[in-house]
Amino acid sequence: MVEYLAGNRIRGTSTEKPAENTPILSDSGISKSELKAYWRFNETSGNVTNQASTVGSTDSMGTNADLSISGSPSYNQTGSPANLGNNMLFGASGAYGTGGTTAGQWDFLHNQSGLFTICYWAKFPSGVTAGRVLLDDHRETDSGVYGLDIRLGSSNFRLYMSNGVNGHKVVDGNCSANSIPDNNFHFYCWRWDYTLGSNNLKFRRDDGNEELFQQVNTASNTSHTDPLTIADQSNHGTNKEPTVNIAEMSIWNRILTSAEETALYQESLKVQDGAVYYETDTNKSYVLSSNVWSEL
Repeated sequence: MVEYLAGNRIRGTSTEKPAENTPILSDSGISKSELKAYWRFNETSGNVTNQASTVGSTDSMGTNADLSISGSPSYNQTGSPANLGNNMLFGASGAYGTGGTTAGQWDFLHNQSGLFTICYWAKFPSGVTAGRVLLDDHRETDSGVYGLDIRLGSSNFRLYMSNGVNGHKVVDGNCSANSIPDNNFHFYCWRWDYTLGSNNLKFRRDDGNEELFQQVNTASNTSHTDPLTIADQSNHGTNKEPTVNIAEMSIWNRILTSAEETALYQESLKVQDGAVYYETDTNKSYVLSSNVWSEL
């Protein structure tokens, strides 16, 4: 596993040395097991490609999880964290993305064997508007529908999972105020394991600021109500689209280790010109300049 040290220094083996502005998940120290979808949001037009298989996942949903883009998002936006490339701005002209239409493909996000990690880099340039929806496949309600959504409060995220019974949420991950601290990019990560006896849901921001939540009702094995939707409610209710820049998002059918989550966060910030990499297996050091490592 690559280690990211103070002073823009990196340590790992000769085969783990990353390049600048490459997919973060190309880091060989992060297992690609059960990576289902990986969207970089760096396209310049059209749909957003699921790049999970590109970075080595053999469990990718492939084109079934490409995001079909509706409306008119703003492509190719600058200002992402150092190693993420450009990003996409949603929130205008009914812009949103739909992650495939295959029935049941996202059931692992909410069923009785539910197990997932969802990570994303996002910023809200105009501030946070309560009631807007970042990710949803069950219409942001719980009566007769199944699935989950990640919605916005006045300054926070809230992950809500439904089992089809009115008022019987499976978990309500209502994060503390200012869990979205400002209108800059931050790294957010949710981890859910339905089988645990406690603390089933964990939320972290920027590799820290952890909050824990408990399952309160039984999950359902009924398939999710709607296709997974990014940057809108899945049935496109009025005033549900957030104004949000998204630079990267990954969805896994497993719990990332703390070390893997840290690597995802740190590599995006620290692999840039001037970084110094020490190869632990060769005792050689390299400096990165214009995407090229040169031995010191």
